[in-house]
Amino acid sequence: GGGAVDRVRVSVFTEGECVQVVHEGPYSEEHVSLKVMEEFMAARGLVVNGPHHEVYLTPFTDPRPRTVLRQPVRPG
Repeated sequence: GGGAVDRVRVSVFTEGECVQVVHEGPYSEEHVSLKVMEEFMAARGLVVNGPHHEVYLTPFTDPRPRTVLRQPVRPG
């Protein structure tokens, strides 16, 4: 096997409408930004409509990481 390469997969999906936020800070603190997103969705009557995913804007070694958190949504 190829180690971690064996766990890589390619997925194609259509997001449609999304809620997203740029999280600035450690990955261990993403839960704070995710909570803000959940509150935003609830206030607007939106529900999850697909897998949450992330776009890393900085290298993993960056001392001030920035990550786009995205959640596809639909009206609830």
